[in-house]
Amino acid sequence: MHERIRAIFAQQPLVHRVWEHAHAPTPIRSPADFAAFSGIPRERIAKTLFLAVHGGAQPYALAVCAITAQLDLAAVARLLAATSATLGSRQALAEQLGYPPHGVSPLGAGAIPVLLDEQLFAHPTIAIGAGQAGVEIELAPDDLATLSGGRRGQLV
Repeated sequence: MHERIRAIFAQQPLVHRVWEHAHAPTPIRSPADFAAFSGIPRERIAKTLFLAVHGGAQPYALAVCAITAQLDLAAVARLLAATSATLGSRQALAEQLGYPPHGVSPLGAGAIPVLLDEQLFAHPTIAIGAGQAGVEIELAPDDLATLSGGRRGQLV
């Protein structure tokens, strides 16, 4: 787990579970492998996308939706009152957040806006990236909104 995220849970000890891929009996190479290891259905496993935002108040944003869904970049742009949004570069991700491409977390984003897809809130818990590849955090969607300062919306 990334040190910023560890610090967040130390300050606000909400109920959560950390899943480390290294503890799986077989290698985890896909979301389906993680679902089999954790028992978390794929629609409750979230992806966090780092976005470059054009024509808006902020140059970057994070969008969180289920791995089974396709993010609607036009909807994201509308929610951010921007002209468009595209996937951000790996270099910008590293510079802005210090997270690896396969370990992006909606937590610890600082001033970068976080958007949370409304469908995530239909589940008791969801799994999100922990800011480190091979580590996921399972927590309630409302707790994610609290910890991330995220805004709910239709993203898919």
